[in-house]
Amino acid sequence: MDTALAQSLHGLWGKVPMLDAAFALSASFLPYVLVTAFVAMFWGVSGGSEGSAFARRTRRLYAALGVAIAIIVAFGVIIPAIRLGYAPERPFAAFGWKPLIAMSPDAPSFPSGHATLLFLVATAMWQGNRNRGYWLFAGAALVSFARVYAGVHFPIDILCGALLGILSMLLARKALPPLHGSVYHS
Repeated sequence: MDTALAQSLHGLWGKVPMLDAAFALSASFLPYVLVTAFVAMFWGVSGGSEGSAFARRTRRLYAALGVAIAIIVAFGVIIPAIRLGYAPERPFAAFGWKPLIAMSPDAPSFPSGHATLLFLVATAMWQGNRNRGYWLFAGAALVSFARVYAGVHFPIDILCGALLGILSMLLARKALPPLHGSVYHS
């Protein structure tokens, strides 16, 4: 099914050039927009509005610590461990296609680092502000689909990356001790 979906999407390439361009743009540049939006929203959400400036700054730093822990666990431990034993080719390399976006054929595709990061930050935002979190989840899903469409990931790469990002953030939240009034613990 993974291979069939990748090949089906590849079959659409060139039929609607605007669609190719939109997904190529979403796959390559939208992640930067989403991470920038996350950082901007994060500083507004994570500190809350109550308490002194020191208390708000402390809550922001505490929430940032949770994000940092999740990123370190996902990208410093779990992904490297997975890729030591399992490093499949990207779809374009496996099938001999030219991808819609620039990508090294030597980089392993599983799990998707983009999906991991984008779903991790969407989860972090969702923990502080559900509405903004939903927007980031939608953006993460769009980027993820675009990367499958562009031929740089199989759907399973995206699914596992998304789950890894969400679980890393949820586990980081649980690992931190309660901080009164923080985004993580009310």
